[in-house]
Amino acid sequence: MEMLQVSETELLVLCGGDDNALSASMITLPSSYPTTAEDKPLFYSTLLSQAHASAITAIAVIGGIKYTKQGFDVSIASSGNDQRLKIWCVQVIRRTKDAEIVVALKKDTYTAVADVSSMEVLTTSEAGEEKNHLVVCGVGMDMWKVAGNLE
Repeated sequence: MEMLQVSETELLVLCGGDDNALSASMITLPSSYPTTAEDKPLFYSTLLSQAHASAITAIAVIGGIKYTKQGFDVSIASSGNDQRLKIWCVQVIRRTKDAEIVVALKKDTYTAVADVSSMEVLTTSEAGEEKNHLVVCGVGMDMWKVAGNLE
């Protein structure tokens, strides 16, 4: 599970599990307590039922939030027992009373790391430009440069 604070009152929760599914949920908390009927907590979610061929054991957020006119986008990585490393774009589209969450696969590649248990994103500076590196850990370790594609 990964949790990303989008604003003072909004959280994006990303989950994977042994059902092979990837879920993205947006939680909007009230700005004050006690709440009124107009200021109640909101919850929106989407589920990709066959995101991987086996259990998802690791999720990581890559880079930061990219705000758009309609909401925001964030890139994430997932991996699991199928030894696939997948990069996704999670797009949250805000509307007046609700939100839509769209998850799109951007990259799918094999990793030699068996039993992936964790992933972490390291950010470095190369020639004054920030670069993201995805470290995949399990029985062994891989490091991938993430710049739109995996290298």
